[in-house]
Amino acid sequence: LNPWGMIRHGRVLEDLDALAGNVVFKHCSAGRDPEDLLLVTASIDRVVLSHRPNLKDDIVLNGKVSWTGSSSAEIYMTATSTWTEKPWLSALFTFVARSKSTGRAIKINPLKIETPED
Repeated sequence: LNPWGMIRHGRVLEDLDALAGNVVFKHCSAGRDPEDLLLVTASIDRVVLSHRPNLKDDIVLNGKVSWTGSSSAEIYMTATSTWTEKPWLSALFTFVARSKSTGRAIKINPLKIETPED
């Protein structure tokens, strides 16, 4: 919270970025040695603030991989209050995968669609 009792949106985006990094790391490191894997936030796009959050409730952050390219991935992130399913903030985070040893782009795991919800 800021001194006026309002939420600091920059801090929420920072937390969403950290969680998106964990989501993309889990996706990219499956079936490989993650030691040479370096994931970098390339962009944050389509940030939508639909309404003010209720600060009396806990805030729940969620994320999932929504698209993959050859060396990049898009993570759809949301922030919701515990009293509703509708997110009050959503954003798309794009990450690129690099090799720690060479600094060049490396291939990441493709997105597997397993259920209709995916």
